[in-house]
Amino acid sequence: FNISRLGNQLMQHNTPWKLVKGSAEDKARAGTVVGLSANLACLLSILIQPFMPDLSAKLQGQLGVTDPDTVNFIPEKMPILLPSGHKIGEPSPLIAEIKQDKINELKVRYAGKQSSRPSPGPTSTPTTAVKADPTLAAALEKEVTAQGNIVRDLKAAKSDKDQISAAVAKLLDLKKQLAIAQGVDPAADSKKGGKKSGNSNKQTSQNKEASPSPQAVAVPLPAAAGSSDPAAVAALEQQVAAQGNVVRELKAAKGDKDEITAAVAKLLDLKKQ
Repeated sequence: FNISRLGNQLMQHNTPWKLVKGSAEDKARAGTVVGLSANLACLLSILIQPFMPDLSAKLQGQLGVTDPDTVNFIPEKMPILLPSGHKIGEPSPLIAEIKQDKINELKVRYAGKQSSRPSPGPTSTPTTAVKADPTLAAALEKEVTAQGNIVRDLKAAKSDKDQISAAVAKLLDLKKQLAIAQGVDPAADSKKGGKKSGNSNKQTSQNKEASPSPQAVAVPLPAAAGSSDPAAVAALEQQVAAQGNVVRELKAAKGDKDEITAAVAKLLDLKKQ
């Protein structure tokens, strides 16, 4: 750090960008300052190489070092690593600034346990453009149903917690893909869900006494259910997604067991329709 600090002081104190506009003596001084500063930068690239090899190689590339073996050694005294007349490469920022949007994205991506994070592989659906695709939506509906059954089976068998978390993460990712295929922006939908979850504890405590038993749940059947009416199918898909959110919110809030059972029963009935 002292080498870097002294190099910065050398440049700032001598202001070679001003000297180069002066007399012949000033121009010679400017060249000396720039040459020494370039050699200090090369020395820094050597010192950081064991810790940051990629950054070291990038810096040496900008300095125009064509053969790293000629400079990559720890000198006892300050050597001339870049001789007089040496031409440097194209300078550019060595380290990019991390914007707040990128920080927020990384926080979301790496939140929670590693096993519960959805894989960022090529199968993930981009959310930049939301355009309905009925064919893809129909295929994803089947995958969501199948994955939902897997999650329920794992929970019923009291399987390993990490295995259940991975299955749930896959189910949530499939539901996001389904929402996109249906022309719905999952980011906007999750914001709405976040507002609901803030009041879930209060609503749960108020509704415990009035919660119906699983046998008393009555699910209204749309008139067009069971038909091939696209409008009816779309309406049921929205009901399934909404009821799924209700179940997740109740479980996250650790709501009453009977209330959760009733909500799950209603969700299963909607999926059958």
